[in-house]
Amino acid sequence: EPEILVNDGWNKVVRLNVRGDVLNTYKLELPKEPEEGIVSFLREAVDSDKRRFFVGAASSRQQMHVFDSDFKRLYSYPEGTSIGGIADVEVGDLDGDGHPEFNVSYYDVVGVQNVALDGRRRWANRALANCFRIAVTGLDQAGHRHLLCANERGTVVPIDYEGHEGQPITIGQRF
Repeated sequence: EPEILVNDGWNKVVRLNVRGDVLNTYKLELPKEPEEGIVSFLREAVDSDKRRFFVGAASSRQQMHVFDSDFKRLYSYPEGTSIGGIADVEVGDLDGDGHPEFNVSYYDVVGVQNVALDGRRRWANRALANCFRIAVTGLDQAGHRHLLCANERGTVVPIDYEGHEGQPITIGQRF
């Protein structure tokens, strides 16, 4: 049965059924630092074994937090801090191997990173500064997906499954 997950404040998630009945409430185990103990959005990942994972983050915060299906924190990424903080996180199996990754965009000069479910960074692309939003495309003919990255230049830049950027797409008179 479909479920609805709702952020209740900065560090709690409520699981609802489609009728709006509360199924469970989870207090998130987050780092003690006040800057990092915040989750304002969630994304879901399902691996090839049908295990569910959730990633939570907040705009301009230094880390994203990965949880199992019962919202027990598995890890926070990155371990240290970045210059500008996280802008967006999207889940997508870019290389088509059946294992989704967390694709993370950052403010300032950090760019975009692709992170495996186990927390290992697979690649980083620093060609884009202030990558505000990212989106995962459908499969191409080779069975791969790309990221589309909206950035400070006012363009959308595709990044392939290996982390290489393509030609910027300009949208006429739009930022």
